[in-house]
Amino acid sequence: MLSFEAKPLPWQLSQWQQLMSQRQQQKLAHAYLLHGMPGVGKLHFAQLFGQLLLCLQPNVNTAAPCQQCKSCLLFNAGFHPDMLQIAPEGTGKPIKVDQIRQLIDFAAKTAQQGGYRVIIIDPADAMNINASNALLKCLEEPGSNTILLLLSEQTSALLATIKSRCQVLAFPLPGLALAKDWLLQQSLPDNDLGKLLVAAHYQPLTALTFHKEQRLKQRQALQACLAAITKGQKTPVAAAQEWLDEDLLCLFDWLVDWLAEMIKWAMAKDATFIKNQDMLKMLSYVSTKAGVTRLYGYYMWLSEQRQRLLGAANQNKQLMLENLFIGWLHLTIH
Repeated sequence: MLSFEAKPLPWQLSQWQQLMSQRQQQKLAHAYLLHGMPGVGKLHFAQLFGQLLLCLQPNVNTAAPCQQCKSCLLFNAGFHPDMLQIAPEGTGKPIKVDQIRQLIDFAAKTAQQGGYRVIIIDPADAMNINASNALLKCLEEPGSNTILLLLSEQTSALLATIKSRCQVLAFPLPGLALAKDWLLQQSLPDNDLGKLLVAAHYQPLTALTFHKEQRLKQRQALQACLAAITKGQKTPVAAAQEWLDEDLLCLFDWLVDWLAEMIKWAMAKDATFIKNQDMLKMLSYVSTKAGVTRLYGYYMWLSEQRQRLLGAANQNKQLMLENLFIGWLHLTIH
């Protein structure tokens, strides 16, 4: 079921028009690779396109699914027999070869509604090597009226043979003004938009999620925690205990971002490079105390720990957090 209104997001209009033109000329490819940063709505776009292909009475004037036919009702209920979505079975887990075999069986069958069959793989770069090799057969010999939509944030993780068999659609981040205008339409307060977009790396859908989950309060709490550690008012062990039940991936994302900005400050001493302007005083202070070498070492450690969090292995969260806050403290100790 679609997350938003059944139309492309404002920054997806050119990609939508490209597919509508191909559809009108009956020149649709059998596989598309939708790539771009997270939080730009690739899944919404893929689902909307899939619903349009499956719709029995699409609106000719607006190129939109009718939302009333049997096919649209099945789609909106999440039970359309000619739509298959493949995803990892859990956070950090791969898409396995058995899931792709299910996809191949699905693609070989006749569409139950007599039209297209639509397959979405999200994210395609989560496929392990066996799954990737199995998918090649389907890409080379797809069933009739079968459209595969592969979503990817890191196309470098995909086999070149897979990428070469797909038509590529790029989804860049929207401009700041367009992102803010859309978020205002989602009833977000104007005074929070700048901070939300910075915290979400300018990804509009991520910013919307951050608003719903009150992540700005979490971000402010992390700033206060780091300041307290820097001033000697809180120990790394106590800080780790406080953050044990929080979203560690988000915490690591913010710290990696802040370290990157501190490295820029250490090298250029230019505030125009700092997008987290509300943190400029603390970032510049710690950056000056630490120096580029220590900043870069901590940045690399944070990046490695973030990758571990994305992996399937269980992590000792208490120890990881203690090391994280100890690393921050060491930035300001000579």
